[in-house]
Amino acid sequence: MHMDRDTAPQTGTARSKSAPSVANGATQLENQAFRALLESAPDAIVIVDERASIVLVNSRTEQLFGYPREELIGQPLEILLPERFRGIHRAHRNGYLAAPRTRPMGTGLELFGRRRDGSEFPTEISLSPLRTEHGLLVTGIVRDVTDRKRAEAERAQLLARERAARADAEAAADALRRTQAVTDVTLAHLGLEDLLRELIGRIRDVLTVDTVVVLLLDPETNTLEPRAAVGLDGEVGAGIRVPVGRGFAGQVAARRQSVIIDEVDEADIYNPVLRSRGLRSLLGVPLLVEGRVLGVLHVGTLRSRRFTAEDARLLQLVGDRIALAIDRAHLYDAERAALGAAEAAEERAAFLAAASALLSDSLDYETTLASLARLCVPRLADWCMIYVLGEDGAIYRLGNATHLDPERSQLAREISERHAPAANARWGVARVLRTGESEFYVEVPLQMLEDAAESPEHLARLRGMGITSAMIVPLVARDRTSGAITLVMAESGRRYNPLDLALAEDLAGRAALAVDNAGLYRQAQQANQQIQLQAARAQALSEAAQDFAAASLHVRAVLETVTRKVAEVLGDGCVIRLLSADEQQLEPVALYHPDPTALSVLHDIVAAPHLLGEGISGRVFATGQPVLVPTVRLQDLRRLTKPEYWPYLDRFGLHSVLVVPLRVRGRAIGALLAWRDRISQGYTADDQAFLQDLADRAALAVDNALLYQEAQQAVLAREEFLSIASHELKTPLTTVKGWVHLLDDQLHQPELDRASLVEFTDELRGQVDRFELLIGDLLDASRIQQGRLDLRPEPVDLVKLARRVVTRFNHAPERTPRHVLVLDGAPRLIGLWDPDRLDQVLTNLCSNALKYSPEGGEVRIAIGREDDDAVLSVSDTGIGMSAEDQATLFQPFARSEHARRSASGTGLGLFITRRIVEQHGGTIGVASELGAGTTFTVHLPLRPAEPPEEDGVQG
Repeated sequence: MHMDRDTAPQTGTARSKSAPSVANGATQLENQAFRALLESAPDAIVIVDERASIVLVNSRTEQLFGYPREELIGQPLEILLPERFRGIHRAHRNGYLAAPRTRPMGTGLELFGRRRDGSEFPTEISLSPLRTEHGLLVTGIVRDVTDRKRAEAERAQLLARERAARADAEAAADALRRTQAVTDVTLAHLGLEDLLRELIGRIRDVLTVDTVVVLLLDPETNTLEPRAAVGLDGEVGAGIRVPVGRGFAGQVAARRQSVIIDEVDEADIYNPVLRSRGLRSLLGVPLLVEGRVLGVLHVGTLRSRRFTAEDARLLQLVGDRIALAIDRAHLYDAERAALGAAEAAEERAAFLAAASALLSDSLDYETTLASLARLCVPRLADWCMIYVLGEDGAIYRLGNATHLDPERSQLAREISERHAPAANARWGVARVLRTGESEFYVEVPLQMLEDAAESPEHLARLRGMGITSAMIVPLVARDRTSGAITLVMAESGRRYNPLDLALAEDLAGRAALAVDNAGLYRQAQQANQQIQLQAARAQALSEAAQDFAAASLHVRAVLETVTRKVAEVLGDGCVIRLLSADEQQLEPVALYHPDPTALSVLHDIVAAPHLLGEGISGRVFATGQPVLVPTVRLQDLRRLTKPEYWPYLDRFGLHSVLVVPLRVRGRAIGALLAWRDRISQGYTADDQAFLQDLADRAALAVDNALLYQEAQQAVLAREEFLSIASHELKTPLTTVKGWVHLLDDQLHQPELDRASLVEFTDELRGQVDRFELLIGDLLDASRIQQGRLDLRPEPVDLVKLARRVVTRFNHAPERTPRHVLVLDGAPRLIGLWDPDRLDQVLTNLCSNALKYSPEGGEVRIAIGREDDDAVLSVSDTGIGMSAEDQATLFQPFARSEHARRSASGTGLGLFITRRIVEQHGGTIGVASELGAGTTFTVHLPLRPAEPPEEDGVQG
């Protein structure tokens, strides 16, 4: 806004002498019409004088600049201009003042205004000069053009963008034509591999490059794996993986932007194939979808080439299309996988539901698990075998191997029967049972088969099964492993995956729970059965006690009751053997079997006695320990039994055997053998305890019966002895009495016959000696029964003692002219013995030999030495005795019917003889046959002592 200094009106009294005239002009302007015109204007109106001082403003000026009107009046116009425009304004005003006054001041001047708060805004100013009588006034109309300037700037930007867009569109159209040839294949429904192979060929043609490679990212390993390539034969399938951030492709993936390498020789290249192929230049772009890196696409040339940003943009465009196609393929694959997984999950759920129904259908876990194995084939395996861990720690196969083909099942059964899993194996069923952890083999290693094979033939059979993949899962319930399920893939060629393992473990867990529940149910049943069994056995023992009592004291009745009771309670057969009277063997005394045919066969087999220690019963008797064979294998039992039992075993079989000793008062008196040939269940420890309890009670009853029988026999023997003793005592007494009468008659004769007196005296002396001997035997028997048979040992020459006895018997009444006494032995044999008692032994034996040799013959006394024993034998050729008589020979008052008919006696001599020998620590035995004579043999410990020097005994 420029004004002429000479014509500008003066606005203040202090500024101009013409103030009255200006005031008059203002007065004229401030008429009502003019003021209304100014106030209605849409723009700011500022009137200045020729000094550029403000003389008038309207209200729009106040609004636009933010000054009150009274602050603006009289102020220079520059107050409304920014500092940087004031110099321009002065130069413009001075130029106008110097120019002709007829030149217009100009309109449409564009300057920036300055508000009171210091803010600036663009304006457009129109100036109109007016000459008045008071001077030049300039009216300035100021318009705020901020919105217009903004619109003009935006329009200019739009025009620039339009021009750039047009250029981009033209370039894009060319790129689109080029990329269309590459990426239209992505619209086809191709698999990922086919899609990549089709794309890389087109990329090479469109971009005129020598190599194209597509690498996809493996998120788990964070590496790039070549999936498709052209021009690089070694790139795909060589096992090369490029880590993200390493080398060329790794940098492209890490930076997420294109990378250009002008000279390969000077660059960091991770993949050696790129160098070996002779590439010179490379261009790579990331394959991105929504900010995710899917892989890298890179191209290369064999000649140096400077790839441009346009090349990179074009390749990135292709890469983006490829990334979308790859992502879509991944999504399609994921969708198919999800659908497959859903279907598989549904199948698994149905399979587990069927398995659960099967497992809950029965509490017989063996049958249930066998059915479960059949359910697994072919859904989960070509082969299925189930193993359980026995209470003894051994591994048992449950049922047969399950396969759709019976012949293949037979093959697996034969292999498992011949080659049971080793408990210490490094892997397989044994390891799963030890650790409780599954074993999973996508591919079964040959090493595993070789380790499991016990021989080359076994390995060949294992390989012949064609095993490809396998799982072994444990049956675990309540932290206890009870078995394992083996699942094998073979001829189907399928391979197991982790989902199969999870399914198998779920199945095994349910099976283990079912097995555990079945075990708990079985335990409850067994506990209940055990209670019932204990009650039944307690009742059986009570009934047995009643039966024993009912059998009174008859041994045979007691034994038959025991065998019948054992067969009823435990089954099936029972035989009792008791120690024979000579304590040398076990004799069968009772036998029972519910099958009459079996019983008939057994009668012929068990009739023979057993020597002590012979057979199972003999060993039980000898050791005092029971024998329990829960399960009998006949081939083993043949080695333990006598051959005469084999026909019975072959005909009737044998499942279990139990033998217990018959014990009473700390000693064994026999053995009780029970067996099962019809019941297949084996005997248990509870059966053994029950049978031992029953045997102990039976032994007590048998012993009581035997004691009663012995007491009865003792009573009979005593009565017989009293009868014999009275007869034997009466006989010499009668003889003495007769000879006394004869002697009395002779003494009353007038003349004494000396020869007759000597004869009478000798006869009387002999009868007195006989009488004394009888009294001595009775006293010794009494002492023995009272345990008062004392010995007075001293050094004794047994040969000298025997010679005295022989000499005495040469004149004894028992000896007849038909008898010959012979003494054989060493010159002397000295030991520490009681000489009187040994004399008694020799006298009894020689007396017996003479007495029971009524026809005469030789009586031989032989004396010798065996190790540390003196051996004395007395042999005759008399009447002999039977085996039955020998069994009771050394019992008091025992005399056989044949002996009673042949000679008189009390039956105490041999009883006393045996006790004297045993009191010396020796033994006495007999060997005899009817009509063939008898030999008594005595063994005495020597305990030698030096004979007295004055003895003078000569051999």
